[in-house]
Amino acid sequence: MNCITRVHSTLVLCTLFVATLAVGPVSAATASGAAPARVAQAQSASGTVTGTITDDTGAPVANATVALVGATRLTTTTDAQGAFTFSNVPASVYVFSSKRAGYNSATQNDLIVLAGQSQNLSVRMHAATLTSLRTIATVTSTNHATFNTTPATVNVITSQVFVNQSQPQVTRVLNQIPGVQISFPSSSANAAAPGSITVPTIRGAGSYETASLIDGHPLSTGVYGDYVTTFLSSYLFGSIESIKGPGADAPQVNNAIGGTLNFRTKDPTLTPTPTVLVGVDSHGGTFANFGLSDTIMDGRLGFVAQVATADSPSAINGTQVWFDPQFSFVGGPNGLSLFTRKQQAPVGTTESIINSSYPLLACCFTVNGDLETTGELLKARYKLSSATTATASYLGGQSFSDQVGNTGNLTFATFQPNDPAYSGSLKAGSPVAVDFLFAGQPTRETNNEPIFQGEVSTTLGNDTVIGRYYHASISRLQYAGGTPGGLDTNNVSLYGTNLGGPTFNGTPVSLGTQDFFRENEEDKLAGFSFQYTHPFGEDNDVSFSADSTNAQTTAYNQGPDSFSPGPTVGVANSVSVPTGSSQIETTYQLRTHFSLGPKMRVTFSDYQNQYRNTFAQSCPVDAFGNYQCNVDGSNVTFATTNTAHNDPRIGLVYQPKQNLALRFAAGSSIAPPFLAILSGVPGNFVNYDSTNQVAYISVPNALLKPETAFGYDLGADFRLKDGVTTVSTDLYQTNLFNHFFGDTFSTGQTCTPQICGGSNAPVGTPIFNQATVNLSNSRFEGFELNLRHLPQYGFGYTLAGSLQRGYVYNLPPGFYCSFVATPARPCIASTYNQNINIVENENLNGTGVGSNANGVGFGSTVGSLNTRIPYFQGNVEFSYTFKNNAYAAFGETLYGKNNSLNEPPFGIAFATIREPFGDNLAFQVSGDNIFNAFHSLIPVYGGGVPISLADGGTAATVANVLGPSTYRFVLTKSFP
Repeated sequence: MNCITRVHSTLVLCTLFVATLAVGPVSAATASGAAPARVAQAQSASGTVTGTITDDTGAPVANATVALVGATRLTTTTDAQGAFTFSNVPASVYVFSSKRAGYNSATQNDLIVLAGQSQNLSVRMHAATLTSLRTIATVTSTNHATFNTTPATVNVITSQVFVNQSQPQVTRVLNQIPGVQISFPSSSANAAAPGSITVPTIRGAGSYETASLIDGHPLSTGVYGDYVTTFLSSYLFGSIESIKGPGADAPQVNNAIGGTLNFRTKDPTLTPTPTVLVGVDSHGGTFANFGLSDTIMDGRLGFVAQVATADSPSAINGTQVWFDPQFSFVGGPNGLSLFTRKQQAPVGTTESIINSSYPLLACCFTVNGDLETTGELLKARYKLSSATTATASYLGGQSFSDQVGNTGNLTFATFQPNDPAYSGSLKAGSPVAVDFLFAGQPTRETNNEPIFQGEVSTTLGNDTVIGRYYHASISRLQYAGGTPGGLDTNNVSLYGTNLGGPTFNGTPVSLGTQDFFRENEEDKLAGFSFQYTHPFGEDNDVSFSADSTNAQTTAYNQGPDSFSPGPTVGVANSVSVPTGSSQIETTYQLRTHFSLGPKMRVTFSDYQNQYRNTFAQSCPVDAFGNYQCNVDGSNVTFATTNTAHNDPRIGLVYQPKQNLALRFAAGSSIAPPFLAILSGVPGNFVNYDSTNQVAYISVPNALLKPETAFGYDLGADFRLKDGVTTVSTDLYQTNLFNHFFGDTFSTGQTCTPQICGGSNAPVGTPIFNQATVNLSNSRFEGFELNLRHLPQYGFGYTLAGSLQRGYVYNLPPGFYCSFVATPARPCIASTYNQNINIVENENLNGTGVGSNANGVGFGSTVGSLNTRIPYFQGNVEFSYTFKNNAYAAFGETLYGKNNSLNEPPFGIAFATIREPFGDNLAFQVSGDNIFNAFHSLIPVYGGGVPISLADGGTAATVANVLGPSTYRFVLTKSFP
């Protein structure tokens, strides 16, 4: 294919210009190609078209209907080996298509048949399945790269990319896709520690506005509405698919404001394929991947059995830091209580005020950044008949991590003992780096995520029917301390002066801390999917699908409390989401693919989305005015809301030439409220604002509507004449409505001793409620470019990047004020006291640290908006593959201004050398961050690039770090 007669230089330039400006990212989802040739002068002469059709495993697809439509119409069927032949085909331009029930169809226009010559095609037809986002098959010829000819913006990352870069986790590689960012939440994740929480975002949308799927089905997103990718093992996935923007082939539009990521587990192979990979890293970590894939019983049973492990102590492991011993005890529970009076000061010229000096310090606390993960994949696929296939799989993941190392930050300050008699070795006035975490913070996390799935695919004549059931759960526990009512002790040295107490001159002490803490989250999700597809015409089909998911969540904290004991003596429960809280999401989709002539294809989808949310609304109050919700929900009053929303989408592809596809997509999507902002009860504490003389109580909002969005994408994909170089660009805009933000409104009530007794609010103080509401609009827009030259052997390169904006606009009056404006106190810049880190028409910039002189914090009221959107992100990589499969590569991932590390623009360089030797062995060395960008171990509180504030000032940020270079040494065993 891809045969064209003559292409004048002006046409080449115009085509390149259109492909570059019309925009569209590359994808391995679809493609076509064949060696260029000259069109025969005698159109009446004939040629030959031959080919082979195989499925995803490489097995032949028999009895597929193959058609050529052009100067004449020819049809045939494939034999048992998947082969087909057209002889005596009149020289002309044809549309090629192949169809078989149970498979996605394959098409290609502009197939040029030449007089006296033969075209040899290789057709890959994807088996119809709900596990993939791809709906169009591949038609290609030898040594020709695939490129995207669907209306959706699709990118596919194969498992080989993770192997080539030796990345056991997914973060670094996914950040190399234009428009995709696996960000580190601002001020709460250390990028130098492998166990830090990472969440995917697409095209600037928030983490809860990005859909994450495994094998095409939703995942447990629990309290915060996003999926944590930290604990995924990259070696268990055959590919990772992304659909960005309003592509009409997306299986659903729930939480897909920016797009969808689908992690596809490995499929059975046609022949025995053992996997053996072991490695170590330069920080003492180890990782391994063992497995076997095959198809047996005369092709009826395919299976995958695989296990991947990683033990990553990381460079941060064993780091010792000074810490503030406040609220600890010297000598046991009846000993001296430590209390310090820290001093605060602004950070530079910003409005942020943080701790600047400490009169008492302890040495030392050992910070660790361990991450231990184990992942398992078991999959079996059985052909019950030539028409019916059943697949069952289990994907499991267990992990253990140290959360102090993953979330800790340092504060640069001075040591001021404030006692002339002090004579310790730490001199007064010395600069110190103090870990802002003190004993009592959670220090460990265990995570268990089992996922089960079963799918049956069958055919009814030419129709395809697929049904699926899936179940996913997350059991997550963060904990510290061992004794609920006792103290955990550590031997440290104290320096400085205790408030109202003695001075310590490096005195060795046994320091006891009441640090018992448990944070539990249990998520369960079960769902089913159904799809019926009916083909019509040469290359058209219509399908109906339904997907329904029931997600249940329980989340609560346990801590020592002598006044309100919980189920264990001395332990109190603080319940954020009691058992009985759930979200049921159901989507009905009607989709059709049809052709408007040989060069134009249209996809139309209509999604009818229904949501049923059940959440806690109230529970009993004890004698101290605290709400006492039972974890099991037995004393909780629940509320239930039902919402429906219709989301249509359309996609068009125009392919005027074999190597050029122009596409357009438009449509809507939705992000339902997640349980962290929907579920809950009125806050246990009343906050008194003495400046404005009002009292605030946080409350849930049963009337909260889903966020909705409508987006546009204009794209183009172009393949150069060499057949292996592709260019893809996209220009997009997404308008988001009903954005979640915090708001304050009057209740009409005033303080009584019972309501406000725990605060300093005088009786009669007006009471205001604070809740998450649908308060504003946002817009995400950008340009993406991807240039790839990846031949089977020889020199290859990738140049990819995106320019992007994500900002709030049309803010309502009072957005920055949590009080009712009056002539005496108007809502103006000098009185702003909430959300002031959100600047209209500027990229969302995360959160500032500390507070200003009036005690105003800088954080957004919706936590998942605390990830920053860089104005630029890109990736450059050069590689060379030798014919003996030796491999070398060098690349750099670039992050522009406003990046999630809060650092100046930077790049993360990586490199790999792999050399085969011996009996099918290969040794690989891969380096990550090889130039040591931001190589420190612990982020600095207040040391990042300041962010702009709505009041005209700036706020300090946390300067995140990447840690020093990491080198991985890998040994792989291949089998003939």
